[in-house]
Amino acid sequence: MIRPMFKYTSPLLPILAVLILSLVGCKTDDQVGDVSSGTSTQVAPPTPTAPAAAPIPYTFEPGIRFGRMDYFTRPEDLNFLYPNKLIKAKIHVGEGQFVDGYRVQSGRETEFEVLLPSEEMGLPTMSIKVFRKGGPWKFAGTNVGVGTPLDALIEANGDHFEFSGWGWDYGGAITNWKGGNLTGLRGSLMFEQEILELDTIPETLYGDHTVSTADDRLFGLGVHLEEIQFTFDDPATIKGSLLKTKDNSIVPGVRLGDIYGGTTVAEFKEKFAGEYEVADFDEPGGLVLKGYRVYPNTANEFLIAFPEENPYEAKELRIQLERADSNWKVAGTNVGVGSTLAEVQLANGKPFELMSYNWENAGEVMDWDGGHLKGTFLFIGDALTADGKRLEYNEEMQILSNDRKLRELMPVVSKIDLYLAE
Repeated sequence: MIRPMFKYTSPLLPILAVLILSLVGCKTDDQVGDVSSGTSTQVAPPTPTAPAAAPIPYTFEPGIRFGRMDYFTRPEDLNFLYPNKLIKAKIHVGEGQFVDGYRVQSGRETEFEVLLPSEEMGLPTMSIKVFRKGGPWKFAGTNVGVGTPLDALIEANGDHFEFSGWGWDYGGAITNWKGGNLTGLRGSLMFEQEILELDTIPETLYGDHTVSTADDRLFGLGVHLEEIQFTFDDPATIKGSLLKTKDNSIVPGVRLGDIYGGTTVAEFKEKFAGEYEVADFDEPGGLVLKGYRVYPNTANEFLIAFPEENPYEAKELRIQLERADSNWKVAGTNVGVGSTLAEVQLANGKPFELMSYNWENAGEVMDWDGGHLKGTFLFIGDALTADGKRLEYNEEMQILSNDRKLRELMPVVSKIDLYLAE
């Protein structure tokens, strides 16, 4: 007999309930510590890894990476990561409540929703939900995604797991992977709606209690992964992690770490007190601006010049990165100064055009051809032949990054420029 109280909504489990459950209220096998005191320590996934140069676009690593997004991604970065693919929306979080967010790639099988941080709703960071059945989003290294049937989930996990009984706010929420391969995946289970009409679901599978997937009564109900909920864990709390713990993001046209176009000289000096020195900021054509070298002689070094101190020469805040061992990386990639031409093309997702080496501004990328790095001002360093000569291309001003002769010389990124408007 079906409980009259149960009313199905799609998706079944309000995202807010699962996010709060995962962030503060429920101790699962992902956490250890004293939940009653509100403290817990995140345990590393089975094999913590650093992000690749070009993450597979439609994979995620629970708590670590979702596509091109990570813990340090900010709402203002989304236009760079997903240009022309964002729609502002009020995202339903259950019980008639909504939060501000975005629908990304709306209407496509790759669609997902981003919930912006909300103190009122108890969401301290951006959160994500995926709900399109059969879509390409998969747990990295597996074939697990929305729509994956129960038997395949058990096989991928390597063991049975537990979830909360249906028919209430947390109904269907996966609560314990029992230390299996899918540990960290947050989501909810649901049965096929045709089964509901047959009035064959045991009443004991409803209510506020734990259900094991070993329960034979589940099979034949079409139980599957109905929705994936994703939150980002602070890398500093993940034991044994190789991930970065500092925001070294380059977001073209938006920011470098915490520096934005509207950052003033006074704000800069207060934030970086003792970490900078006055330095010349060289511009093309021999122009020299008043600038500062920040974190000098370290892998975090960069040059910066402010329009308020160079009112006639600079209309935007300007930043240069030139250290070959630079820690700064273009958001969503592992591309920075020192990256190879092949790595840059991989991150862009397609070949691009750069200025030939027998012209002024040699090596500057001129056209990303709509790739992921569109908007990035980047230079590929000298392409030198074995006898130390520059690779020249007659009268051609531009060459393609996949040119065989150029790739054989393996040039690397020599400089990245940022122009940040207020």
